[in-house]
Amino acid sequence: CFEKDVDNKGIDIENYSNIKSPWRCQALCQSIPECQYFTYLPKNFRDMAFRKMCFLKTTRTTVGPNFVRPTGRLLYDCFEKDIGYPSNDLGLISNVTTVRECQDICQDTTRCEFFAYVPEQIPRHVAQHNCYLKSNKTIVVFKPGLLSGPKFC
Repeated sequence: CFEKDVDNKGIDIENYSNIKSPWRCQALCQSIPECQYFTYLPKNFRDMAFRKMCFLKTTRTTVGPNFVRPTGRLLYDCFEKDIGYPSNDLGLISNVTTVRECQDICQDTTRCEFFAYVPEQIPRHVAQHNCYLKSNKTIVVFKPGLLSGPKFC
Protein backbone atom coordinates (compact mmCIF):
# COMPACT_ATOMS: atom_id res chain seq x y z
CA CYS A 1 0.00 0.00 0.00
CA PHE A 2 1.02 3.61 -0.43
CA GLU A 3 1.79 5.46 2.77
CA LYS A 4 0.86 9.13 2.60
CA ASP A 5 3.13 11.75 4.20
CA VAL A 6 5.85 9.22 5.05
CA ASP A 7 9.42 9.33 3.80
CA ASN A 8 11.28 6.06 3.24
CA LYS A 9 14.72 7.19 4.35
CA GLY A 10 16.61 4.20 3.05
CA ILE A 11 19.62 3.82 0.79
CA ASP A 12 18.89 5.25 -2.65
CA ILE A 13 19.58 3.05 -5.68
CA GLU A 14 18.67 5.73 -8.19
CA ASN A 15 16.47 8.77 -8.56
CA TYR A 16 14.46 10.00 -11.51
CA SER A 17 13.05 13.41 -12.33
CA ASN A 18 9.86 14.39 -14.13
CA ILE A 19 7.95 11.25 -13.11
CA LYS A 20 4.24 11.95 -13.58
CA SER A 21 2.69 9.81 -10.83
CA PRO A 22 3.47 7.57 -7.85
CA TRP A 23 2.32 4.57 -9.93
CA ARG A 24 5.00 5.28 -12.51
CA CYS A 25 7.55 5.59 -9.70
CA GLN A 26 6.29 2.27 -8.35
CA ALA A 27 6.61 0.66 -11.79
CA LEU A 28 10.25 1.83 -11.96
CA CYS A 29 10.87 0.26 -8.55
CA GLN A 30 9.21 -2.99 -9.60
CA SER A 31 11.42 -3.15 -12.71
CA ILE A 32 14.64 -3.15 -10.66
CA PRO A 33 15.20 -6.30 -8.57
CA GLU A 34 17.18 -4.47 -5.85
CA CYS A 35 14.42 -1.92 -5.29
CA GLN A 36 12.29 -2.66 -2.24
CA TYR A 37 10.81 0.78 -1.50
CA PHE A 38 10.38 4.15 -3.13
CA THR A 39 9.55 7.74 -2.28
CA TYR A 40 7.69 9.98 -4.72
CA LEU A 41 7.53 13.77 -4.47
CA PRO A 42 4.41 15.17 -6.19
CA LYS A 43 4.15 18.14 -8.53
CA ASN A 44 2.96 20.38 -5.69
CA PHE A 45 5.95 19.57 -3.47
CA ARG A 46 7.13 22.74 -1.69
CA ASP A 47 10.70 22.64 -3.07
CA MET A 48 10.39 23.10 -6.85
CA ALA A 49 13.77 21.44 -7.49
CA PHE A 50 12.40 18.12 -6.19
CA ARG A 51 8.92 18.15 -7.72
CA LYS A 52 7.89 14.93 -9.54
CA MET A 53 11.02 13.11 -8.29
CA CYS A 54 11.14 9.37 -7.71
CA PHE A 55 13.70 7.90 -5.29
CA LEU A 56 14.26 4.13 -5.49
CA LYS A 57 15.58 2.43 -2.34
CA THR A 58 17.10 -0.87 -1.28
CA THR A 59 16.24 -0.59 2.40
CA ARG A 60 13.93 1.23 4.73
CA THR A 61 16.14 2.35 7.60
CA THR A 62 13.96 5.08 9.09
CA VAL A 63 10.33 5.82 8.53
CA GLY A 64 8.60 8.82 9.95
CA PRO A 65 6.29 11.72 9.26
CA ASN A 66 7.67 13.93 6.56
CA PHE A 67 6.65 16.15 3.70
CA VAL A 68 6.72 13.34 1.16
CA ARG A 69 3.69 11.68 -0.41
CA PRO A 70 2.81 9.08 -1.55
CA THR A 71 5.36 6.39 -0.89
CA GLY A 72 5.23 2.64 -0.73
CA ARG A 73 5.88 -0.63 -2.51
CA LEU A 74 2.65 -2.36 -3.43
CA LEU A 75 -0.07 -1.06 -5.66
CA TYR A 76 -3.00 0.40 -3.75
CA ASP A 77 -6.36 0.30 -5.51
CA CYS A 78 -8.61 3.02 -4.23
CA PHE A 79 -11.01 2.79 -7.16
CA GLU A 80 -14.69 2.01 -6.71
CA LYS A 81 -15.96 -0.63 -9.14
CA ASP A 82 -19.48 -0.22 -10.53
CA ILE A 83 -19.81 3.23 -8.96
CA GLY A 84 -20.48 6.56 -10.67
CA TYR A 85 -20.51 10.16 -9.50
CA PRO A 86 -23.23 11.97 -11.47
CA SER A 87 -23.06 15.78 -11.67
CA ASN A 88 -20.15 18.05 -10.77
CA ASP A 89 -18.71 17.53 -14.26
CA LEU A 90 -15.58 19.42 -15.29
CA GLY A 91 -15.11 17.70 -18.63
CA LEU A 92 -14.88 14.55 -20.67
CA ILE A 93 -11.64 13.17 -22.10
CA SER A 94 -11.92 10.51 -24.81
CA ASN A 95 -9.51 7.73 -25.77
CA VAL A 96 -8.09 7.24 -22.28
CA THR A 97 -6.63 3.73 -22.18
CA THR A 98 -6.53 2.96 -18.42
CA VAL A 99 -8.13 4.01 -15.17
CA ARG A 100 -4.68 5.14 -13.92
CA GLU A 101 -4.31 7.41 -16.94
CA CYS A 102 -7.72 8.89 -16.12
CA GLN A 103 -6.54 9.51 -12.56
CA ASP A 104 -3.32 11.12 -13.87
CA ILE A 105 -5.42 13.46 -16.01
CA CYS A 106 -7.48 14.39 -12.95
CA GLN A 107 -4.26 15.10 -11.02
CA ASP A 108 -3.16 17.46 -13.79
CA THR A 109 -6.52 19.25 -13.98
CA THR A 110 -7.32 22.27 -11.84
CA ARG A 111 -10.42 21.76 -9.67
CA CYS A 112 -10.60 18.01 -10.43
CA GLU A 113 -11.04 16.03 -7.22
CA PHE A 114 -12.67 12.82 -8.53
CA PHE A 115 -13.14 10.97 -11.80
CA ALA A 116 -15.20 8.22 -13.41
CA TYR A 117 -13.74 5.97 -16.10
CA VAL A 118 -15.53 3.83 -18.71
CA PRO A 119 -13.16 0.91 -19.43
CA GLU A 120 -15.34 -0.84 -22.02
CA GLN A 121 -18.66 -0.50 -23.76
CA ILE A 122 -21.40 -0.05 -21.18
CA PRO A 123 -25.10 0.29 -22.00
CA ARG A 124 -26.15 3.96 -22.33
CA HIS A 125 -22.53 5.11 -22.83
CA VAL A 126 -21.59 6.30 -26.29
CA ALA A 127 -17.97 5.17 -26.20
CA GLN A 128 -15.53 3.17 -24.16
CA HIS A 129 -12.34 4.66 -22.70
CA ASN A 130 -14.00 7.90 -21.59
CA CYS A 131 -12.68 9.75 -18.55
CA TYR A 132 -15.16 12.03 -16.76
CA LEU A 133 -13.51 14.64 -14.54
CA LYS A 134 -15.44 15.71 -11.42
CA SER A 135 -15.09 18.60 -8.99
CA ASN A 136 -16.91 16.78 -6.19
CA LYS A 137 -18.56 13.52 -5.20
CA THR A 138 -21.89 14.68 -3.78
CA ILE A 139 -23.90 11.78 -5.22
CA VAL A 140 -22.78 8.15 -5.52
CA VAL A 141 -24.74 5.73 -7.71
CA PHE A 142 -24.46 2.11 -8.80
CA LYS A 143 -23.23 2.07 -12.41
CA PRO A 144 -22.19 -1.39 -13.68
CA GLY A 145 -18.80 -1.41 -15.41
CA LEU A 146 -17.71 2.06 -14.32
CA LEU A 147 -14.54 2.67 -12.29
CA SER A 148 -14.46 5.82 -10.16
CA GLY A 149 -12.02 7.29 -7.70
CA PRO A 150 -10.31 10.25 -6.06
CA LYS A 151 -7.60 12.50 -7.46
CA PHE A 152 -5.06 10.81 -5.16
CA CYS A 153 -5.34 7.46 -3.39
